[in-house]
Amino acid sequence: MKPQPGEGCASDCFYDAKDSFASRLAYQWTILPARDFFGTVVTMDPDTFPQLNTAGRWRLRGTYESTGALSLSLCFSTAPIPDEKEQIKGLPYEAWQGAVDTNTIWIEVVRTRSSATDKKSP
Repeated sequence: MKPQPGEGCASDCFYDAKDSFASRLAYQWTILPARDFFGTVVTMDPDTFPQLNTAGRWRLRGTYESTGALSLSLCFSTAPIPDEKEQIKGLPYEAWQGAVDTNTIWIEVVRTRSSATDKKSP
């Protein structure tokens, strides 16, 4: 079957009229004090990253992005909050908006020794 152009939609959560601005804010945003870190550990294996089958030096990097708005979240809402932008402006902290690159790290991939080369001759 030949691929066809189309559209799709996916959502991690669903809002309705009973979900207040405060509940949406608490669910969607992570509040971090200045200079704190929010991250994860990523396990990399050659099935997902075939580059790891090749010995060498590899650079890892990423980008953090935020729109600064709840309305652009991955949640589907049947009841948008009409004054959401004004409520966000009234928060006691500023919503970060933009993109920033992560620190770059380098990993070294080395070849594994085969069992044939590990055997000692008599």
